[in-house]
Amino acid sequence: CTQAEFLGRCALAAKVPADGAEVAVRFDGVVPGDYAVMIFQDVNGDGKMARGVFGEPAEPWAFSNNAKGSMGPPSWADSRVAVPAGALAIAVTLN
Repeated sequence: CTQAEFLGRCALAAKVPADGAEVAVRFDGVVPGDYAVMIFQDVNGDGKMARGVFGEPAEPWAFSNNAKGSMGPPSWADSRVAVPAGALAIAVTLN
């Protein structure tokens, strides 16, 4: 997501099956710039992030840079990744 899209609906999105310990997602044609990656594992298959009583994530999730927030999602600054022209690979670990 761009900064304007952060924590909202992202123009770049994908749904892929998690059929192993690692999953790769590729986006072609991404314009160089600053982005943040947000992922979650849709364990219950309803197409959205399940949340607990207090709004906390109830399914595995992660942000780029493995950023974590305090009493909420991480900041844009902590999640931001500079995407250059050409290829870039980032790795995140689900919480």
